[in-house]
Order: sequence, then C-alpha cells, then structure tokens
Amino acid sequence: MKGVAAVHAVPLVAGILVLTGSGVWGFFLLRRRQLFASTPHSKCAGVFMGWNEVEGVAHTDAPMMSRFTRIPSVLWNCTVEHEVRVTRTETTTDSEGRSSTRQVTSDEWRMVDQGGEQVGPFLLVDDSGTVMVDPERAKVTPRTVLDQVTGDRRGGWFVSDGPTGRVRRREHLIAVGDPLFVSGVARLRDDVVAPVIDDAGDGPFVITTRGEESVQRGYAIWGPVVLCVGAAGTVAASVYAFKAQGESARFVHAVPGITAAAMMGIITAFVQLYNGLVRTQNRVDRAYSLIDVMLQRRHHLIPGLLACVEGAGAHEAQIHQQLAELRGGVIPQDAASNEVASQTVVLRAVIARAESYPDLRTNANYTNLHRALSDTEDRIAAAREFYNQSVTSLDNATQSFPGLLVARFGTFQSAPLFAAAGFERVAVEV
Repeated sequence: MKGVAAVHAVPLVAGILVLTGSGVWGFFLLRRRQLFASTPHSKCAGVFMGWNEVEGVAHTDAPMMSRFTRIPSVLWNCTVEHEVRVTRTETTTDSEGRSSTRQVTSDEWRMVDQGGEQVGPFLLVDDSGTVMVDPERAKVTPRTVLDQVTGDRRGGWFVSDGPTGRVRRREHLIAVGDPLFVSGVARLRDDVVAPVIDDAGDGPFVITTRGEESVQRGYAIWGPVVLCVGAAGTVAASVYAFKAQGESARFVHAVPGITAAAMMGIITAFVQLYNGLVRTQNRVDRAYSLIDVMLQRRHHLIPGLLACVEGAGAHEAQIHQQLAELRGGVIPQDAASNEVASQTVVLRAVIARAESYPDLRTNANYTNLHRALSDTEDRIAAAREFYNQSVTSLDNATQSFPGLLVARFGTFQSAPLFAAAGFERVAVEV
C-alpha cells in the first residue's frame, strides 16, 4: 500500500502544479483584459502621467518609404520567402516493434531576406492635439499591406528537390495617417515639458492598428482557455491519483480535482474583481486630483502670461510712439537743442531696444496668449472628461453582477459626475 500511495502521489503533485500554474497564468491574462476594459480613453492633449489609453492617427514630419509598396510610414517590416521542395525519409515503428521507412515529399517556405525600419518616436494626433509615442520595446501590431506570391512551379509539375520558382513577399507597416490604439505609461519628455508614452512602468505597452477590441478579445479568449485546460488537467490527475491499481476510473475519483478546480476558479474570480474595483476607485481619486492640478495651473499661469503680454504691448507702443515723433518732426523735450543731435539720441535708443527685443510683435504675443488659454482650457476639459469616465466605470463595476457582490467586502464609494455649475472656481478674466 505504501508503494501504491507513493506512485499515486506523483500525479497528485502534478495536478497541484498544473492547477497553480494555470490559475496564475489565467489570472494574469484576465487581469490584463480587465485593465483595458476598465480604463477610459484619454485625449492626446489630456494625457497625464501614469497609465493611459489613447486613440489617434500616426504622424511624423520625416516619414520613411516602405520597401515594396513605397508608402510613407512611421515603421515597417518585410520578409521574402522562397518555396522549396524537400524529400525526407521517415521511419515508423508499429505496435509489434517492426520498423518501416518511407519517402515523404513536401513544399516549404523558407525565409531568404527580411528587413524593417522605424522613425523612432512619432506623434499620435487627434482632435485635441498631439502626444509623442516611443515604440521602442512596444508590442506593435502593424497592418498587412502586401502578401503576394509570384512565379510558378518550373516545368508545370515540379518533382525534384530544391526551389520551385515561387516567391512570397510580405510587408507590414504603420503608415502616416493610420488609426492607432496605444496603451502605456506616460512620463515627462527629456527635451520639453510634455508627456511621452513609452515602456516606463508596469502594464502592457501596446501599439496596434486593430483597435482596443482586438486586444481585449485576445485576453478574453486565452484567459478562460488556460483556466479550463488547467482544470481538466487537475481532474485527470485526481482520477489517476485516487483510484486504486487495476480499478477503473469513476466519478468519485474526479471529485477532489473538480473541487480544487472550482475553489481555484472562485478565488481567482473574487481576487480579480476586488483588485479591479480597487484600481477603478484609485483612478477616480486620481482623476479628481488631475482637475485640481489643471485649475491650479490656470490660476498661476494665466495672470503671469497676461502681465507679460501687457508689458510687451506697452513697450512696443512706446517704441512706435518714438518712431512716429521722429517721422512727424517732433523733438523730445529732454533732447539737445540741435535737431540732428536730438534725432541721433532717439534713434540710438530705438536701435538699442530693438537689439534687446528683436521680436516686438504685439500680434504674436496675443496669439501666444490665446494659444495658452485654449491649451489650458482643453487640458481642464480633458481632465473633467477623464474623471467622469472613471466615475462611470466605477458605478458600472459596483452596481452590476457579480461586482456588486464583491463590492460588499470593501469600502468603494461612488462620486457624483463633475458638473461645471456646481464648481466654485471660475476662469481667470482676461
């Protein structure tokens, strides 16, 4: 009996390992799927530090031409394959131990050339603005623009080994103007005070031309598949571990495996839902703080910009007044009595100020002020939209089944949607 127990312990341990491994892997896949599903999209102008999901079109000022289709792109890759006929000798052994050999001929594609390029960081553009994306170390899914087979088998029916004469060319790229879905962590750029989405931080860094739905679909399919395979392996291991030698398998032998798989599934689902609610609640708090950050930015930035523009305008008006006085023959009161000397004094002052302030253009100053005002208000609007989407995600998760059952185990508090009429801070008057 001890020998039997020892032998049966091997499949039991194997079943535990399979169950644990599949549970961890399935939990990881489903967690990724939930992360994509629960995160609201950000506008390009409203990308904030941390995890973001953005949709837009690809753009670069210096695109590259793809090798075969000559399409302006931000990145591309291609392959060239030749078809070859190969004859192999296969040896098989039957149930009685007798060996036999046979010749097997098959056609295979073999890669003979490949290449690719990328412009490096490129811009993602939507109706709100732009954000830089660095595709280095990202999981990139470009679109296929070429999958072509040329040539034919030499002499009709090709029978000898070697190249058949057929060539297949493939090309994949992200062209300028292609719609993209990007998920990743944003950080501050090194050259300017602006965000860049790259691989910094945790979470999947994805750049795809297929949209967010395709990314979610992959995780939603493979997560349950992994869990089901692990459960089936656990049940099979349970049957072999608990039945006696020589005894046929019965349902009672599978009960321990079924029980363990069910418990693992319940625990995985509970932890998955609970952690998702925690992330969503934290995202709501973060989104509200982003609104306050943007309002503080407006409060401190706009008065300073306005003061600079007013000062530049007054300074330019003074220069134009002095020039007008010169053209009209008006001599400043503090100038010398000689008219030529007076004009020389004023002209020297004008030249000195022009050298100190080479761009005395009131229109440009006010254009920059208008741009700063628009950018600030767009950022505030993006922060408010991100907050409202986060609140809606939390409400959907805590008020629908099975999230409402899990929400009872935590203190998940919903928040009202942001309403401008109830907010006390107002825009700075300009």
